[in-house]
Amino acid sequence: DPFVMRYNGMYYLYATKMAGRNGIDVWTSKNMLDWKCVGNCINEANFGDWDLSQGIYAPEVKYYNGTFYMYTSSNEQYHKTLTSSSPLGPFTIVE
Repeated sequence: DPFVMRYNGMYYLYATKMAGRNGIDVWTSKNMLDWKCVGNCINEANFGDWDLSQGIYAPEVKYYNGTFYMYTSSNEQYHKTLTSSSPLGPFTIVE
């Protein structure tokens, strides 16, 4: 379930992170053929009771009015909204 977003001429790919692997990696590409993983794009410091080791599923990212919004869920049945000022993150949970 990868999600690809285009922003300012660059493509950003976000995908499910299975149980046992914390965070969400983001990949970038200028042509959708050559991808580079640039690392974890979420801020794990403020996830509170959400056990990230259970996996983060089906992330989608939208841009609106200067903010990137990530919508995702976990194996624990939580749905979360995260925000960032960059498509690379760090995304932080909106409480």
